[in-house]
Amino acid sequence: MILISLMLQAAAAPAVPPPSPPPVAETLKPIDAGVAIETFRKLCWESFRDPEAFHVAIVDAPVPLAAAPRADDAAPTAEVYRSDEMVLNYVASDALPATVPSRQCRLRVLLSGAADQLALAARIGGLLKLPNGRTRTDPAGADTSWDVAAPDGRIVRLIVATRNARRGGTELRLSALLLAPR
Repeated sequence: MILISLMLQAAAAPAVPPPSPPPVAETLKPIDAGVAIETFRKLCWESFRDPEAFHVAIVDAPVPLAAAPRADDAAPTAEVYRSDEMVLNYVASDALPATVPSRQCRLRVLLSGAADQLALAARIGGLLKLPNGRTRTDPAGADTSWDVAAPDGRIVRLIVATRNARRGGTELRLSALLLAPR
């Protein structure tokens, strides 16, 4: 009788979900913005359109990155690379729907202290020789984006986003997306 009672109580007890992992920025060590920008330029801006060039460049990245295990829900073409200071996501697939960028490269880092979005955007725009971008701000953070025409008629969208990290500092996300022709 006691055994049946304990079994009924165990069955009726709600399952406690496992604790969710902390946001990526919370697990990273702070890094200098210049190192993050140089890594993004080399891997995501110069090489992301060509998977072979990307895989050659990842070997010589300014910060050594190791391939991370794929999540069960990750796209089959998604690759994740990590270091103590950054996480890089790369997707290269020509089989994606036209509404989804066929090449994607995203770098996430944690900067120590507060970051000036406009200064970061100007620094990146100058380094990559971009025209003025569009900046949007809200209380949580800001982002600047550029749409750059590629020779093949496609558009490369570059996004620089900053958010305040919970433990202090600034989460910086840099993204390059290859969009379908308009």
